[in-house]
Amino acid sequence: MTDKSKRIADGKAAIFGRLESVARLFDTDREAITSLPLSLVERAAGQELQAVDTPLNEPRFVLSGWICRCVTLQDGRRQILDFYIAGDLVGYSSRPGTRAKASYQCLTDALCIDAADLIARTQGQPLRYPGLAAAWLTIEDEIEQRLMDQVVRNGRMLAHERVLHLMRELDRRHHRAGLGNGDGFVMPLTQEILGEALGLSTVHVNRTLQQLRREQIIRTALGKIEIVNRRLLEAAMQTED
Repeated sequence: MTDKSKRIADGKAAIFGRLESVARLFDTDREAITSLPLSLVERAAGQELQAVDTPLNEPRFVLSGWICRCVTLQDGRRQILDFYIAGDLVGYSSRPGTRAKASYQCLTDALCIDAADLIARTQGQPLRYPGLAAAWLTIEDEIEQRLMDQVVRNGRMLAHERVLHLMRELDRRHHRAGLGNGDGFVMPLTQEILGEALGLSTVHVNRTLQQLRREQIIRTALGKIEIVNRRLLEAAMQTED
């Protein structure tokens, strides 16, 4: 099996895992997912998957890689609003033609598959595709919830709380999609990217990660994050910086 074939196979498994985490899938749902046309979209790290002001009418599943939704200021500063990993649905809105003032950028090399046909065929047929019809609604709710979490995280939380809150979210999402590895997950993101998501300088992110490692709450190594002590993680989010 080639590397690309493996990424496709692993990505499809992640899609099933992601959808099963939000809805019970029936045989008709599974058949519809399995018959997804192999309309692949490949992007290199740094490229846009979907530009600013592009209508959200080209939803895609991520098969591999990391993608972010972000807003970039005129001077180049970037605020990351959300992350998308394998199994996630990118660029979806139940309101046709919705124009979001944000772009989708690839943080790593990314491989995606078109989901527009699947959604169009199943969205309005809850009797034939009960699992998928329910899943689209739940996924959209979760995207909105993550955006609210991001506002609260950056607006009211202390630095170490922001890092831990994001790590906990990403850990849960990886495991729900079947991507988790024991008590951790692969996270090939630089401290600069984390700072763009958390509203912190790279120096502050570095200092905070060192603090969390000393407290034996998390462990970082070779692009991986391990949650060492979940009890301490929860407790640390309620303490002062």
